[in-house]
Amino acid sequence: MSMSISIANCEHLNALEAEMANGDSRLKELSTMIGHFKLLRTALSERFPDPGPQALQEIDPGGQGQTIDNRTRGERCATG
Repeated sequence: MSMSISIANCEHLNALEAEMANGDSRLKELSTMIGHFKLLRTALSERFPDPGPQALQEIDPGGQGQTIDNRTRGERCATG
C-alpha cells in the first residue's frame, strides 16, 4: 500500500515540476515580449509624437463632429 502511494506521489510531483517549468518558460517569453513592446512604444512615440490636446481641439473645436471650417466629418469637398 505504501508503495502505491509513494508512486502516486512521485508521479504527482513530476507533473507539478513539469507545470512549474512550463510556467517559468512562459514567464521568460512574456518578459521578452514586454521588452519588445516597450521598445516599439518608444520608437513609435519618437516617430509620431503626441500632438497634445490643442491639436485635437483644432480638429474638432466643440467636440460635435465638426472640423474647423464647420463641415461634418462625412462631408466631402465638391470636385469639379
